[in-house]
Amino acid sequence: MRIRQISTVCAIMMLATFPLSAFNTVEVYHDVSIDGEIEPSHAPSTSFITHGPIIIQDDLDFESQRWEGNGSYVNPYMIENLNITVDSQICIMIHNVTAHFVIRNSYLSTTGELADNLLILNSRNGIVDNCSITGGSRGIEIRASTEITVANCTIYGTSSMGITVYLSDRCHIISNAIYGTYTGIIFHNSVNGAVIGNKVYRAETQGISMYFGTSDNRIFYNLIGWNGPDDSIDFSYNAADNGQNNVWDDNVSLGNFWWGYDGGDNYLINGVGGASDRFPHYFNDTESPVFVRRADDLSYEDSDERNYQVQWEAFDSNPYRYEIEVDGILVESEIWHWQTVSLDVGGLKEGVYNYTIDFVDGSGNLITDFVIVYVVHYILGNIGTTLVASSSIIAVFVVLVALILVRKLR
Repeated sequence: MRIRQISTVCAIMMLATFPLSAFNTVEVYHDVSIDGEIEPSHAPSTSFITHGPIIIQDDLDFESQRWEGNGSYVNPYMIENLNITVDSQICIMIHNVTAHFVIRNSYLSTTGELADNLLILNSRNGIVDNCSITGGSRGIEIRASTEITVANCTIYGTSSMGITVYLSDRCHIISNAIYGTYTGIIFHNSVNGAVIGNKVYRAETQGISMYFGTSDNRIFYNLIGWNGPDDSIDFSYNAADNGQNNVWDDNVSLGNFWWGYDGGDNYLINGVGGASDRFPHYFNDTESPVFVRRADDLSYEDSDERNYQVQWEAFDSNPYRYEIEVDGILVESEIWHWQTVSLDVGGLKEGVYNYTIDFVDGSGNLITDFVIVYVVHYILGNIGTTLVASSSIIAVFVVLVALILVRKLR
């Protein structure tokens, strides 16, 4: 299932209708374009510039590091079009900044369960737009900050939170896709924020959580589903509210889209906050992924030292994981983000190897492909490969004939 994202104009208009008690400002900060469909963005473009970690400790660092812009509202500092892939380090940290800044069109990836990808600390006036973020502990952490907007980002495969907003005010989380995380979006001791138009699924604990100390936040037009441990059917994992005065709809007619909504008047939100979505809608996905490219069967001789690969590509609006088995044994299970899946099959010993790949989406729909790799002993050059391939076909034919004869004799 797909859902249209709200335009910038609509977002501003909807925020403008909120009561003043919910927001001290009614503006979605800066001009963030969020047209199109909520779908995960692709992994890093070849046009991105490879870059090391970025540490901004104050406004002057933007100048000294030669980032474009002057920090004004109309000409913010720009960090864009980068591929920052690091090992157990933070990708970007913004600290003690009051100048206007934008981080956009970039790929951030780190390893290690304690490393964050992007940390915005004690800052204000920032936008994170159209970034793809994976790995590490947290995708984006906004801490002790004001007026930060995160829009159109894809965050997946983190060991902890997708987006964390802590001790912050007037932060807007709009039109992001977040999946394969521990918790999708969490607000903690944060007020006057908005969570609008996001797709949050396959979080191990909570999809969206308004934790203790949160108040006066708006949460609506989000697609929330299949959260909790794998194979869980406990809908309480979709969301939790332990704060006060958080509103889970637009106060007019639009709520959220829920996996597990049973058609009642209200959708009750788990937690001590006593919150409910007064205008809920049902959310599910019954469409399986589709193959963009399948791998072909392969044969080579055991003396051949070339590097052979089999490759697959598949598509789904709600990608989740892929798994590869060899002769029934699981050899690879990874988060799926539309990437080309490549498997090295060179250098194998003589034999026949049966490979199976499953692409699984957020709701558990899957597609499967089978590939056979024949590795033959060197016999008179290339004729060995031909002989083994031919004999394999004959063997299959013989088995089929035998099965037919057995059935006739019964």
